Amino acid sequence: MNNKLARYRKFNGFNQTEVSEALHVTRVTVSNWERGVTKPTQEMKLRLATLLNTTVSDLFDVNE
Repeated sequence: MNNKLARYRKFNGFNQTEVSEALHVTRVTVSNWERGVTKPTQEMKLRLATLLNTTVSDLFDVNE
């Protein structure tokens, strides 16, 4: 489970639908990332970090 992703999303005032719309993915995709069912691509990690005003290394563990 990527608790960091959910925490950063909530800290920035986004719900899963808003993140999914900003990144042009489904809400289920965002939910799956947060639950650790799937992992975002490197490109999507960068887009998430940018959207959530952080860095990829802060948002994701090194081995993710």
